[in-house]
Amino acid sequence: MQVAERSKTLAPEQYGSRKRHKAIDLAVNKALTFDVLRQLKRSGAICSNDAKSCYDLIGHTQAALSMQRVGVPKHIINCLFTTLQEAVHQVRKGFGDSRTYYGGKLWLVPIHRIGQGNGAGPAIWAVVSTPLLNVLREKGFGC
Repeated sequence: MQVAERSKTLAPEQYGSRKRHKAIDLAVNKALTFDVLRQLKRSGAICSNDAKSCYDLIGHTQAALSMQRVGVPKHIINCLFTTLQEAVHQVRKGFGDSRTYYGGKLWLVPIHRIGQGNGAGPAIWAVVSTPLLNVLREKGFGC
C-alpha cells in the first residue's frame, strides 16, 4: 500500500485500507454529492456495496497483475500465491485433526482466492478494485 500510495496508482475513490481516508470523509462526500444533485435537479444513484465474500472471489491471476501494476515485486507475489495454492486443509475434530486432507501439490487446478482473515486481503482488494473504479470514472461515473 505504501508503494501504491507513493506512486499514486490507487483510484482516488478508493477509501478502503488507506491511510488518511476516513469513513466520515466518505460520508460527508456522499451527503454533499446528493446536495449538489438536488440543487442542480439532476438524477443520481448510489450503490452501497458490502462486496460479500470479496476475498474469496479474487482470482490469483487478476490479483497478481493488479499487484504488479502498483509495484509489488514478482517474488513476493509468487511467495504469497504459492503458499495459498499449496496449503493443506484438514478437518479439526474433537479428538484431533483428521488423517485425510485435501490440497497441497495434488490440485490439478489450484484454488484461486485470497481467503477471509488474510492480512493482505484488504490491500489486495484495494489494488484489484482500483482498475474498476478507473473505468467507471472514464465512462463518466464516480463519486
